[in-house]
Amino acid sequence: KFGYFLEDDVSWKRLRTRFGLRGDWDDYMDKATLAPRFSLNLDVLGDNRTNVILGQNRYYGRSFFGYRLREGREALKITESRTITAGKITDWVYSAPNSAAANRFNEINIPFDDEQMLGLSQRFDGWLAELKFIHREGKDQVTLRTIKDMVTNKNYYSYTNDGRTETDITTLTLRTTVPWKLAATTHQWELGLDITENKRSHTDISESAISQSNFDKYIVYNGQLIHYLDRPANNFNRPKTLRLTTLSSIPAWNLTITNFFRLKSGYKAVVDTGTTQTISGETYDVWKTKQYPGSLSWDMNIGWSQKVVGTQSLFANLRIDNVLNRSMQLEPVNNIPQYETGRQFWLELGYRF
Repeated sequence: KFGYFLEDDVSWKRLRTRFGLRGDWDDYMDKATLAPRFSLNLDVLGDNRTNVILGQNRYYGRSFFGYRLREGREALKITESRTITAGKITDWVYSAPNSAAANRFNEINIPFDDEQMLGLSQRFDGWLAELKFIHREGKDQVTLRTIKDMVTNKNYYSYTNDGRTETDITTLTLRTTVPWKLAATTHQWELGLDITENKRSHTDISESAISQSNFDKYIVYNGQLIHYLDRPANNFNRPKTLRLTTLSSIPAWNLTITNFFRLKSGYKAVVDTGTTQTISGETYDVWKTKQYPGSLSWDMNIGWSQKVVGTQSLFANLRIDNVLNRSMQLEPVNNIPQYETGRQFWLELGYRF
């Protein structure tokens, strides 16, 4: 792998700009990429209270080693079967191995995201309010397409750059810039709202998707018979999230207590119903779009530190995930119900020196 990054900050009166360029190359993809980066910050009144921010950036994907491993593994897989005849089990019968992809992963283009950002921040009387809008377009995204071999009459897969994604993210935050004092304690907090709209033209390439059984598999979706790999993508995942973060400090006890509250809206997912439908004598799994409910989560972190000598100190952090131990349902995997993680405790002890 080889990568480099160039960056130049230019300031002029109330305007600050940043120009950047990232380059990457590796001997597996054997393709060089150039990703431009640009941001602009305008201090409207020159007092750092009102700022307008613009951004235009490109990001290339660089995690390709996993795909290369999958190609090698799939080429090594074989299938053997046996039957029971007249109460006797026959010997294993070898069948043709699963073929690897009809093309190599490094023969396709490197996927990338183009991102535009517009933001506004305003300071007033110990508060900071920020409004940010991000539009991101994913291009040349890697997808799987099935190809029928006319000789063997089997379906195989091919990597393509047919995938497209489009994401709009609107974030509104309000936070304190000056801690609130109450008796011998101080408190800070941040309130945020995230609204996300995500559209995908394809489903993610998963480990389970790359298997011979899925290349030959068809399902019923909304009453229509479609190929398994062509099922609709899950375009929305928790489209709205309301966040509240509080940070309390108790100096007399050397304690800090941080709470993270998240109220997430419901979302839709394309799932296997666990039922089947028979069409022309063949049985197919039935899939549908299902609505999942919203969820409320509360995580907490309690930190303690004690100075020993000089800059050395003893510290401990207790993290509690899902304090209320709420049961939050997710879409099933292979018809097995899935849930967000229940209550967990993590204890960290350390010595800084």
